Amino acid sequence: MTTATMTRPLPGANRGEGLGGWFRRAFRRMIEAREREARQRVAVYIRDLDDTTIDALGLDRDVVSALRREHANVL
Repeated sequence: MTTATMTRPLPGANRGEGLGGWFRRAFRRMIEAREREARQRVAVYIRDLDDTTIDALGLDRDVVSALRREHANVL
């Protein structure tokens, strides 16, 4: 009985990446995209709050205005 062996290296194996490097990069990019989406949603939510609600939540006006600017830059 004979055993077949693979003589070619995996893609990226010469660079030391292998398939794990590709998966890590894809996973990291997916997480970054979800973080951007979460920041946008928070900015939209805070933008729509009135001043009395912002004061009741104890949020700093500088933080709120920075989030509003971030939302304006995204859209």
